Amino acid sequence: MRDPKFDEFLNNLNYSFAERLLDFCLLNSENNSWASFSTRTPHEITLKFKESTEFTSCIILFPTTHKYARAYIRKRSVIEIEKATSTIRDFFDEQQEIILHDDGVLNLIIESEKECSSLIDWLSKELGIEKKSEFSWRSIHNELVEKLRPYKEKNGDLVSILKKMREEDLPTIPIEDGEDRKGTLNEIDPFSFFANFNRGITDANKSRMWDITKSELNLSSQIPSDYAGLPLYNNQKARLFWHAPWRKEYHIDLLWDFFLHVIGADADSLDIELMDRCLSLDGVGMAYLTIGMFWVNPEKFLSTDGKNYKKGKSLGIESNLQTATEYQEWLKGILAEKKESNFEFSLAAHEEEVARKSEIKRYSQNDISKATISEKRLLDNSYREQALEMLTQKSGISFKTKARNQKIEDEDGNARVACVVSLTSPYTCFSHLVIESELIENGLENYILLIAGHPAFVLA
Repeated sequence: MRDPKFDEFLNNLNYSFAERLLDFCLLNSENNSWASFSTRTPHEITLKFKESTEFTSCIILFPTTHKYARAYIRKRSVIEIEKATSTIRDFFDEQQEIILHDDGVLNLIIESEKECSSLIDWLSKELGIEKKSEFSWRSIHNELVEKLRPYKEKNGDLVSILKKMREEDLPTIPIEDGEDRKGTLNEIDPFSFFANFNRGITDANKSRMWDITKSELNLSSQIPSDYAGLPLYNNQKARLFWHAPWRKEYHIDLLWDFFLHVIGADADSLDIELMDRCLSLDGVGMAYLTIGMFWVNPEKFLSTDGKNYKKGKSLGIESNLQTATEYQEWLKGILAEKKESNFEFSLAAHEEEVARKSEIKRYSQNDISKATISEKRLLDNSYREQALEMLTQKSGISFKTKARNQKIEDEDGNARVACVVSLTSPYTCFSHLVIESELIENGLENYILLIAGHPAFVLA
């Protein structure tokens, strides 16, 4: 298992792609020891290109005081600088700045997920590495789905697998149960079991948990090499059910029935009545249920998470998405309009959202008081959308924003008032009129959204 100090170091880096780039570099460097890397000042890794005809090496620098990584590329002496630049440019956008040094070294600043992907693609080519296929998770997902078919009556065995993961201090979904949270689950639904691998945790933890599951259930598929296109549950709400005694007796069984139906269903044959019954369960919302449907049968279904909804909206497909019928109509509309596979659609929706957040982060690096009205509105809308999505996931209650006046209403049309409370600056509240870069810096997990209205409703 990875040295825990590796994760501590990652937490000090101010760029989201740090883990992916650092993992790649350590894996492909001659001196791939974490202990060796951690003692270097500055923190850098050298990759040597033995087979490349144009370049000799690349030094990747991981500064802890900036919001970007640097790549210093050294060409072979016989290669003209123009040719070397052109070769690198083929992998990056025209906007990517390439700084030329007097000694012939080319310097790149990597500050986005997209630029990181381009750098890894180029490095893979020069290292002679065959690019890993995206969506490698499909095989083990499909096998696990088939393996789980008979587990409705013995789903406590799946809780036992989670316990084995806990013995290795792996960050599983919560397995506590009971009114005082001192008990342990004795039942689990299949969607929540899949959620164990599909949350905001490190790829290393995901891989280890898949490894344990593979061993316990005798799976033959390879551990995924990527998790591209997979929508995720929020770590703060990683189960589709409440604790006992508030969980209805038929709750878990009903989700198992829907899981078994989804395996062989499609948009036309979707059991509307069964899906609506699941949506009526406490703790089950449209976004979470449809995310689970995608995990189970990604060839036929799409999730209604915020990223996919925005992408669908760009195709002219909108819906209230409160009922199974509305989901069915929305899904059919998307399937009719999109040209890519469901996997590619989901991945593209994610990448577009990452690019949008990167643009927002660029604004936040400046004094917000000096931002233009349009820039402030961009930040305002982003927080509102993310907060409402998080609230819907946590509560199972759908909230929406009325476009004209930007008021927040629940599914019954009751007016609500939103307030964001910072967890990093105690007793500090932010409304949608006051935007603080701290919220971007620390992310959604570091604030609480409160919704109040009539009838009164408050959720932390």
